[in-house]
Amino acid sequence: MLLIVGAVVDLVSLAIGVHMRDLLDRIMTASDSEIDRADTLYGLAGIVQTICFLAIATVFIVWFHRARKNAELFDVGQLRSSAGWAIGSWFIPIGNLAGGARQAWGRSRRGG
Repeated sequence: MLLIVGAVVDLVSLAIGVHMRDLLDRIMTASDSEIDRADTLYGLAGIVQTICFLAIATVFIVWFHRARKNAELFDVGQLRSSAGWAIGSWFIPIGNLAGGARQAWGRSRRGG
């Protein structure tokens, strides 16, 4: 559900961006109130997008931590790193390619 909300917010933001682009194309004929309203909408869209992104990222990290903990049940003692590193690897550039995502996915697919 949260991903659907995120997608809708992105589509609305895209429409606002297109409107802003159209307004910039005719900047010489647009009124000041129209420019101010478009600027306010554009800023608001950015704030809503940021809040949505943070919510989705938080839910994903919590879900991924749970998936990593479940992977331990399928393959006890065989994982190379802790659940903390599985989460931390997402914040290290390039580290997520060899980090927890690959471990949790591979172990849970094999089923132990």
